[in-house]
Amino acid sequence: MTVASDGTTLGLGGGTVWQFTQNSSKGWDGKALPGGGILTQISCGSASTLWGIGADGKSYYQFNGSIWVQVTGSGKQVSAAADGTAWAIGTDNSVSRYVNNAWTPLLV
Repeated sequence: MTVASDGTTLGLGGGTVWQFTQNSSKGWDGKALPGGGILTQISCGSASTLWGIGADGKSYYQFNGSIWVQVTGSGKQVSAAADGTAWAIGTDNSVSRYVNNAWTPLLV
């Protein structure tokens, strides 16, 4: 489960991302990956900043407002910030930030 500062609330169930929506009669709306894909980790920084890691443990996905889109790169954890920034730990344990549609490694 992940909750953003704007109140956006997401949870994972059966690999599907569920977003809590107060205006929905059922409370939770599913946001499944195309083709039946599965996410194993999610993060939301705001209603418009949703990220996840695929079932393979390394594929990044970003929600574009309608569907989940696979993003270039491979990582094992992703975290979204309220300002739209995404941060990640790569499969090689590097730390990166998503800037201008590309992962930029940070020197540590």
